[in-house]
This record gives sequence, C-alpha cells and structure tokens, in this order.
Amino acid sequence: MNTIQQKSGLMVSWVIILMMMFGAGCLGTDQHPLKTDVAPVQCSEYSVAGHDMIINETQNNATICASLNSTVIVQLKDSSRTGREWFVTASPGLQIEDNGVTWYDEPGVPPVSLIEFGIHQWNVTMKDKGVQKIQAVLKFPGREVSGSGQTFDLTIVVN
Repeated sequence: MNTIQQKSGLMVSWVIILMMMFGAGCLGTDQHPLKTDVAPVQCSEYSVAGHDMIINETQNNATICASLNSTVIVQLKDSSRTGREWFVTASPGLQIEDNGVTWYDEPGVPPVSLIEFGIHQWNVTMKDKGVQKIQAVLKFPGREVSGSGQTFDLTIVVN
C-alpha cells in the first residue's frame, strides 16, 4: 500500500508541475500578443546603390530607404550671413560630415549686388540598419527656437 501511495503522490506532483509550466507558458508558444496596430514604414524615395542621393528642403518630412554604408547628401539653404545657422542632430546609426556652405550669386540680381545665397551641405553615411532620423533647426546661435522656426526632418530606413 505504501508503494501505491508513493506512486500516486509522485503522479500528482508531476501533474501539478506540468500544469504550472503550461500556465507560465514555459512549454507553450510565445505568449506575447502580436502588434497588429504598427504600420510598416513607407518610403517615399529609394537610394540607388553607387549613386549619392541629394536631399533638400522639398523633401522635408520625407522617408527614404537606403542601404547600409550608402551616403545621402543633405543640402539646405543657408542663412548664416543673416546670423541664423542650421543645428543638426541625428540618430547614432548615422555618420554626418559637415561640408560647410557654398555661396552663389542670387539668380536675377546684378553681380555688383551684395545679395547672395548659399547652400549648406552635409554628407550622411548609413552606419547601422533600422529607422534613423535627422533633424535640423535653423536658429540664431545661443537662442531657443520660438514659434514656427524653420525645421527640416528626414527619416531614413537603412536596410
């Protein structure tokens, strides 16, 4: 009789252990719900391998797709002669090289005029896969942006 009680007790113990394991999800499939409300990122433009894509203000708030180690060139109109500068921040997966400003005579203005415009250029290299971001804010150095200051935002999906 003692052997039957031991076998019954052992069997009950195993049943309890299995129920606890199934209840905790240890033997089942992943118990996390699927995220069905997350939409895939839609790219508005695609970078072609071997060709540097040039991005400017017309692509503000765009999402582009680029491959790992490729480069895009961001060109924004410069206002440093009026005292305002672009302040650029980016995700850690992007490497930014500031190429400075190239100045041009404004089209339609006589060459003796002091009015000129410039293009500030940055080379951006994709160093990590995933969704990366660039934000640029045009402001006076040392001042916070107030109101509707000019900004430039770009999302880059690196594959």
